[in-house]
Amino acid sequence: MNRFASEHKEQLFQVDMKQVTCLAWVPRGIPALKPLKAELNSNQLSDWEDTKSDALTNVSSEEERFDDNDDTCADLQNSDDAENAIKEIPAVDIFPDIAGSTRSRPIESNSDDEDEDFLLKADDNLILFGCCVDNVENILEVHVYNESEDSFYPHHHYMLEEPPLCIEHVMFNKDTRDKGNFCAVGTMDSAIELWNLDVVEAIEPVAVFGIRNQSSETAKKKAKKISHEDGVLSLTWNRILSHILASGSADFQIILWDIENQLGSAVLSGHSDKVQTIKWHPSESSRLLSGDTSGVVKVWDARESVCEKEWNEFNAEIERVAWNPWKSENFFVAASDGRLYNMDIRSGIIDVTMAHNGAVLGLSVNNKAENYVMTSSARGSLKLWKVDDSGHFKISNKYKLKMNDLLCCEFCPDEESVAACGGENGYKIVSWNIGSAA
Repeated sequence: MNRFASEHKEQLFQVDMKQVTCLAWVPRGIPALKPLKAELNSNQLSDWEDTKSDALTNVSSEEERFDDNDDTCADLQNSDDAENAIKEIPAVDIFPDIAGSTRSRPIESNSDDEDEDFLLKADDNLILFGCCVDNVENILEVHVYNESEDSFYPHHHYMLEEPPLCIEHVMFNKDTRDKGNFCAVGTMDSAIELWNLDVVEAIEPVAVFGIRNQSSETAKKKAKKISHEDGVLSLTWNRILSHILASGSADFQIILWDIENQLGSAVLSGHSDKVQTIKWHPSESSRLLSGDTSGVVKVWDARESVCEKEWNEFNAEIERVAWNPWKSENFFVAASDGRLYNMDIRSGIIDVTMAHNGAVLGLSVNNKAENYVMTSSARGSLKLWKVDDSGHFKISNKYKLKMNDLLCCEFCPDEESVAACGGENGYKIVSWNIGSAA
């Protein structure tokens, strides 16, 4: 089995390879223990081969386009009845349902080793990595992490047409209206792809939300449909109203999507710059937090599509926002000048600290150990913070990893001390030993 042995107590695994722009964990018990394998019909295979041929033919033009935006991937990253919870406005159609055109079947292995690699265990976590390779190949990678076995290995992957800017795990199956195992992917394209993580070797997403980048003439014909008009920079899934996904874009808009009906439900307007970070409240279904590159943070009542409150005193781009799951009125803000803020909706800034000597590119709040916050930045800087009883940040631990810019970091949802981070030189699994942290 392709597994990487532990190297250090604080650094369990390291892979130096492609640029990882975004990542997400899948909780235990969600993935299918026996994944399915996609079966393609002859037309799909022909279309796929044509797409591959076109991609190879246009590599030079793609490289030229990326050269114009050298750091595109990094810069763009740098209870009521559920049906009535969010007010609907005229909705957008999406591309034809692809799920019906790609059949799936159980994986048939030819050896015990192959079967062991692909069968998942109840105590496995999946980690999803959005990767860019040489500004040409774009991949959503799925890895398996098992804490008790100290194991971490690649499981399967999906090829993407555009560099991934953000990903979000979605635990809602639009077909069964029950729990599912999907990943929403936002790219420089204006549409959002939804991939079924329980089906391997798929070459198309099961759904596409919005309209892909179109010619101006085509765009005019579809102007009345709800869709972003620029890259999708941030995604957040509503854990209470599980059929709702929200997206923030470089077009200054936030769109709420009804996953079940594959429709745009509402547009939240009010930001004056790129919306590069959004988060649903963990316990209040209609409260949404957002931040933009002009330095403005907003809290929205998504049910009424109105902004409840906003703050503009940061004097820097807002890189990340995150709610404090332990205190419902508090949230954290990470800025491009290296500052980290602890905020209260009612009173504003509680505390601010200079977290890094550069933009705070990654931010994650521990949902297993109270008041622990992790941040990442340039030159491999990864830090663990403890928020004390008065709301002030205290440094608990820090690493200097050999990864250049750390573009993303996320705590494991099932293990308080385990986290993953990704950046220009690949990804790592780290252990913070939170139980013994001061």
